[in-house]
Amino acid sequence: MPSQRLVYTALSRHAFYAKELVCAHAFRQGVVPLNPFCMFGYFLYDLVDRDLVRAANMRIIETVDEIWQYGAVSDGCLAEIRQALILGKPLRFFSVGKTVETIRELSVDEIEFEAVSIREIFTSEIQPKLVR
Repeated sequence: MPSQRLVYTALSRHAFYAKELVCAHAFRQGVVPLNPFCMFGYFLYDLVDRDLVRAANMRIIETVDEIWQYGAVSDGCLAEIRQALILGKPLRFFSVGKTVETIRELSVDEIEFEAVSIREIFTSEIQPKLVR
């Protein structure tokens, strides 16, 4: 059996409800998803300092082959996208929905953001670096 790519499946806390759907979508695409909410819940439910969980997520990003962003980009997701770019990791963007079948890949113009400030940073800093 060929080695499967490892994919970090990023999503904001507002899409927490879809963590299993996101993983199912990734598995159906033939990759192994590493989802921070499935590994650590929401910041390990504050049992440890949140910065420890953030650092763990960044370490996981170092090991994966790709980063797939699902749903709207939050400030935390933006930090993960920045890390992926620094490391030269491929990025893909997907919608998020209530079923696996409704998830689809997004063009750069279709990406949603949780705040105008995140959109502005993405447009000026990230978008020019994306190879499409």
